[in-house]
Amino acid sequence: MPGRRLSAGGARAGAAYSFLGPSGCGKTTTLRMIAGFERPTLGEIYLAGEPVAGAPPYHRNVNTVF
Repeated sequence: MPGRRLSAGGARAGAAYSFLGPSGCGKTTTLRMIAGFERPTLGEIYLAGEPVAGAPPYHRNVNTVF
């Protein structure tokens, strides 16, 4: 699967966002990588403009709801 650049340009603090797509397209995997429970095999994850590679989940200010 080719990499994707996901940007919430103009994102507001405390705002909620969603991923929509068919079963098996990688929504949960993407959320797990953002949260720090899985590591991307390629590319980087940035939060607030800062790379978070190696940062444990409890140091990332994100939440996931299913």
